[in-house]
Amino acid sequence: MKTTAKFLKLLAVLCILFNTMTAQPPKADKDAWMEITGRIKHLKDLNGKTYKVELILNDLVIDSAIVQNNKKFKFFPPKDSYYAIRITKKGYVTRLISVYTQLPDANNKYFRLVFTTNLIEEARAKSLDKEALDFPIAIISYNKRRKHFNYNEKYTTNIKRSLVNSNKVTKVVVATFSDICPN
Repeated sequence: MKTTAKFLKLLAVLCILFNTMTAQPPKADKDAWMEITGRIKHLKDLNGKTYKVELILNDLVIDSAIVQNNKKFKFFPPKDSYYAIRITKKGYVTRLISVYTQLPDANNKYFRLVFTTNLIEEARAKSLDKEALDFPIAIISYNKRRKHFNYNEKYTTNIKRSLVNSNKVTKVVVATFSDICPN
């Protein structure tokens, strides 16, 4: 009898452990209309094997993730607001991406925003324009003509140009965005 009780307890613990180990990340709720997926490339493990990503609305973090280096993160932001995605990792400059989620009234499509970017090591940032580092690396909004979300290419080009001090740095990769089209 005692053996059966011990066996059942062990079985219950193993089931709980198995469910915890195989749990899937949270999915978007039924009202989700947009999925933002990003990945930070070429991170060194100098200060840990993770980085932090936060979705910010009005100076309030509404979602966040601790992500393994070179792995993806995902957010499902509400409509009609200005957001910032803040990316931090010790030893690197904190970066922002600005996202404006307003859509035309008659929209019922599901959108996916997919991007990759690099962070700039603090040691390397010493040769870059400090003021330009404080600005978002990209501004993303709905493009009515293209009918999907897109980043402002002129803005990103200007930020890249502003970052580089031509005497010390030859190239800085700031962001690469895929086409951001609805499904």
